[in-house]
Amino acid sequence: MFQSNTYLNLKYSSLALLCLPGAAAAQSHGDEPVWDLDPVVVSATRMATPVTELGNSISVISGAELERSRQPFLEDTLRRVPGVFVRRNGGPGSTTNVSIRGTQTGQSLVLINSVKAGDPTSSTPFNFSMLSADNIERIEIIRGPQSTIYGADAIGGVINVITRQPEDGSMNLETDAFAGSYGTWKASAQLSGREGDWQYDGLVSMFHTDGFSARTPRDAEADAFTNRTARGNLKYTGFNQLTLSSFLHYDTNRNEYDASGPDDAESYQDNQHWIAGLNGEFLTEDESIESRLSLSFSETNRRFYAASDSYFRGQMASTLWENVFILSETLSLVSGFEYEDNRGVASDGIDASIDNKSAFALLRGNPADRLFVDISGRVDDHSMFSAEHTWRTTGSYRLNDVNTRLKSSYGTSFRAPNLYDLYHPLYGNPNLDPEKGKGFDIGIEQPLWNGHILTELTYFHNAIRDQIDFDFRGWDPATGVVDGDYRNLSSVRTQGYEFQISAYPLKGLQLTANYTWTDTLDRDAGTALARQPREVLSLSGDYSMLDNRLSLHANMQYVGERYNSANESNRMPSYTVWNGTIRYRISERFQAYLRVDNLFDKYYEEIIGYSTPARSAYVGLTTRF
Repeated sequence: MFQSNTYLNLKYSSLALLCLPGAAAAQSHGDEPVWDLDPVVVSATRMATPVTELGNSISVISGAELERSRQPFLEDTLRRVPGVFVRRNGGPGSTTNVSIRGTQTGQSLVLINSVKAGDPTSSTPFNFSMLSADNIERIEIIRGPQSTIYGADAIGGVINVITRQPEDGSMNLETDAFAGSYGTWKASAQLSGREGDWQYDGLVSMFHTDGFSARTPRDAEADAFTNRTARGNLKYTGFNQLTLSSFLHYDTNRNEYDASGPDDAESYQDNQHWIAGLNGEFLTEDESIESRLSLSFSETNRRFYAASDSYFRGQMASTLWENVFILSETLSLVSGFEYEDNRGVASDGIDASIDNKSAFALLRGNPADRLFVDISGRVDDHSMFSAEHTWRTTGSYRLNDVNTRLKSSYGTSFRAPNLYDLYHPLYGNPNLDPEKGKGFDIGIEQPLWNGHILTELTYFHNAIRDQIDFDFRGWDPATGVVDGDYRNLSSVRTQGYEFQISAYPLKGLQLTANYTWTDTLDRDAGTALARQPREVLSLSGDYSMLDNRLSLHANMQYVGERYNSANESNRMPSYTVWNGTIRYRISERFQAYLRVDNLFDKYYEEIIGYSTPARSAYVGLTTRF
C-alpha cells in the first residue's frame, strides 16, 4: 500500500516509455505491441494506486528511460516531461530551476523517497543540477495543486524521485564509467542483495568536469564542477507483520561560478546535502489496515568563496504518521499527521526557525463501474501564520466501448515563505503573507490503432494570489549591492494545454512526442511571467535491433520565445537542441555506449548572459556481475 511495500509489485517493464501519464511502454509479443495502461504510482494518494484510477495528470520516468539516455543528472531527463520547464544558468552544477505549468521554482515540491528535499535558506529551494541519475528506480511527476497531500510548496505539482529499493536475490554489482568533452568523467558502483532477513542496496559515484565559462562567452575561462554521491537503502523483514527500512542520501559538490564576469576564476561554491529517513510499517494479517511511522532529516550546507565568504545551513526535520484503511472493496481511507521543523543559520544574519503541524485525510471510492473518485482535505498550522485549509477532488472514468478515459482534478494550495524570504538581512521581509492558489485540469486519453498509439490532451488552469516576487529597485555599481526585497507583488494566472502521443509502429521502435502551450499572466502588471516559454515541444525515439544488442536513442527539445525579465523585456529567441545515444551490448555483463549532446552544435541561451554546452561527446562502459 505505502511506497516501500509496493516495490516488488512495480518491476513492470511497461514503464520503459517516455513520460506518458496513464500508460507505459509497449512490450512486444511477436509483432503486436501490448500497452500496459495500468502502471501503479504512490505519489498521488500516498498509497499504491493504478494510474487509470486517478484523475491527476501524472508522468512516470522509469529507470529504463534513464538508462537509455545515459544522462548523468536528472535535470536533463526532466526537460522532456510535459508541463515541466528546466533552465540552468551555466554549465553542469550551476543553479537549475524547474517549474511546472508556468509556476515558479519554489512552488513545486521535490521529494526523494517521499521525503521533502530542499533548503529553507535558499531562494532556489532545490537545485536539480546536483541530483545524480544513478540508482533511480523511477520518477513520478504529479502536475497541479497537491497541498492537501503534501502541504506547502506544492502549488505547481510534486516531483518524487524514488531510488532503487532492496530486492530478494543474491548479491549483484553494477559499475558505470564514461569520459568525454570538457574534461568530463564519471565513475559509479552499485551493490545490492540479501543476507537472511536483511536486504540492501547502495551506490557511490563521482562526477567531474573541467566545464566552460558559466557566463558568456563560453570560452572565456572554465568553471569546473565536481560531484560525489552516496545512497543506500536497508530493509529488515524478520518480523511477521512489521517491516523496518531506512535510506540515506549524501552528496558533496564544488562548483565554480562567475560572480563578476565571464573571466572570474576566483569564485566557487561548496555544498553538502544530507537526507536520511527511518520507516516502520505495520500491516494487519488481513491487509485491511497499514500504518506507517516515518522520521526524516535533511541538511544543506552551502559556502561561497568570492569577494567575501558566506555560508548557509538549512535543516528540515519531519515526523509523519500515516494510515491506510481498506473499508470495503470499493472504498478506502488514507489519513495522517505530520510535524515539520525548519531551521536556518547563515553568515549574513539568518538565525531562525519555523514549524508546521498538519493533519490530512483522503477518501477514495469506486461508486460505479469504471468510475473512480477521491476527495481530500488538509489543515496546516504554521507557526508564522493562521491555519491554512486546502482541499482537492479528482475523478477518472473509462468509456468501455472505445477505451476512452476522461479525467479531471481540482484543488486549492498554498506556499508559506521560507526562512530566506522572511529573514535575509538585505532582502527578507517578515511581513510576507503565504501564497494561495487554486487550479484545475481536465483531460482525455485515447488508444488508437489497436493499441499501437496512445494519445492524451489536457487543459490546465491555475490562479495564484499574493505571489512572492523580488521587488528590484536598482543596484549600486560601486559596491554591487542590490536594492530590493521580497514582497507579495502580484496575482498570477497560468493556463494551457498538454498534448502527448506515443507510438509503437514497428517491432523494436518507440516514438514519443509531447507539446505544451502555456499562457502566463501577471494580473497586476498585465504582462507575461519572466522566463516562461509559451511553447515547448519534445520528441523522442528509441530503436532496438540485432536481438536488442544495439539500441539507438534520440531526443529533441524545442523551446519557444520568452522574456528574460519582468514587464516583457529582454525577449529571448527560440532554440532547438538534439541529443543522441548509441548502446551496444557486448555480452550479458558488458555494455558500451556513446552519448552526443547538442548534436548539431546549436548556440543558445536558457538565461540571457549564461552559457550552454557546444556539441559534446562521451564514451562509457557499464558492467553487471
